[in-house]
Amino acid sequence: MNKTNNDIMWDCFEDILNGSNNNKQRIAKYLLDFYRNGGNEINENFSYDNFALVACWLQVFKKESKGLLPSFGRHVWHPIRFIKFLWMKYPILSFLQFITIIDMIIRHGVIRRKTSSGEYHTSGLLLDYYIAYSYDSKITMFILTKLMETMFLSWTQVFYKYHGTDTKRYNYKIYEAFTRSK
Repeated sequence: MNKTNNDIMWDCFEDILNGSNNNKQRIAKYLLDFYRNGGNEINENFSYDNFALVACWLQVFKKESKGLLPSFGRHVWHPIRFIKFLWMKYPILSFLQFITIIDMIIRHGVIRRKTSSGEYHTSGLLLDYYIAYSYDSKITMFILTKLMETMFLSWTQVFYKYHGTDTKRYNYKIYEAFTRSK
């Protein structure tokens, strides 16, 4: 049974928020594990979210190594995710970002998923934030912030809802790093 998790996401974004590349070896091991195991999740979870944050980490700390990211695999089965991953990996395809901005507007402005308790979902909103922040995409961040403000009071509230409610969870460190970075 696969017992992998998403801790690499939190390690990557914590580094990005703190401006330190403490997880260089972790990223190398993650990528090596993907190729060594043919994309099979034995030691690591190769989801889109995890690879998106690895791409973000590489964008911030080691752009020249983004070619090591696999272009194909379970992480890009969805066409929109494939398009997003293409422009994240290959700077020459950055014009494709407009497609993911339209997708973002539809997801956060039209569909606006809610939890069973009636609260707005934060995970997709935050994933878009992580990417816009890491790629220093001011237009995307502006639009995303306007969409967020129709559901929440601030990014701090969004980060708290997702990362800050349980100090024992591994991803709590993202809330701490976010609040320190402000």
